[in-house]
Amino acid sequence: MLRALALPFAAALVLGLAACGGGGGAKSVKTVSATDSDSGVTVSVAGTKVTVTRSKTSTAGTGNRSGQVACVDDYAKLAVYPHEPPPSLPWYAATLLTWPAKGQSTTATLSHALSGPLDLCVAEMSDETARAIVFFHPGVRAGLYKLQQSVEPQRVLMAAASLALATVYKNAFPSVDDIVSALNSQNLYVLQTPTKAGVTQTGAVYVISSETTPKKLVAAIKGSNGKVLTVTQGVTGQPKLG
Repeated sequence: MLRALALPFAAALVLGLAACGGGGGAKSVKTVSATDSDSGVTVSVAGTKVTVTRSKTSTAGTGNRSGQVACVDDYAKLAVYPHEPPPSLPWYAATLLTWPAKGQSTTATLSHALSGPLDLCVAEMSDETARAIVFFHPGVRAGLYKLQQSVEPQRVLMAAASLALATVYKNAFPSVDDIVSALNSQNLYVLQTPTKAGVTQTGAVYVISSETTPKKLVAAIKGSNGKVLTVTQGVTGQPKLG
């Protein structure tokens, strides 16, 4: 879902770093940090310095292998960017690094310092076997995901319905709360509402609780054009747009 957050190729990163130039004086730079609790990965940024830290219990990836990190201070531009952003963009900075081992940290130098307050950073191993997205202030995750989902609402809705099949146990869907929680863990932004009339936030996927049963999931989304789409998914088979 977040391929818009994919990092640039190594060559582009090297060019971005080369164009950066030297630093200035000994001006104090504030450090900001955010953590992805699921992966146990924390990203800290101070000017051009970025540090990726893994907790002692982190299962995200393997230490001492190649990785990369990118940070953004304007998530709205990222959400609608048509391909992998280059590190020459003023709102997007990136670098390569060595992925840390459990309980360890790795520090690297970003392509440039971002001028605005950080919205998010993405740290991942180069082989994409581990990935962490950290958000630096409330509202960024919801805002980013809703913007991205609103661009291709039908594709997102169908994907959400298909992913919901993973929650089926003994030929039945779990509670609506459990479905919503499971879908949110898959890098979607999902809410619930009793009826279709409650589908108000553009880009958010809604599970319709009054129509969802142990044998049937009903979900809806409002696209950027204002049109509301619905989908029905049984405990087996393909989702059907309604």
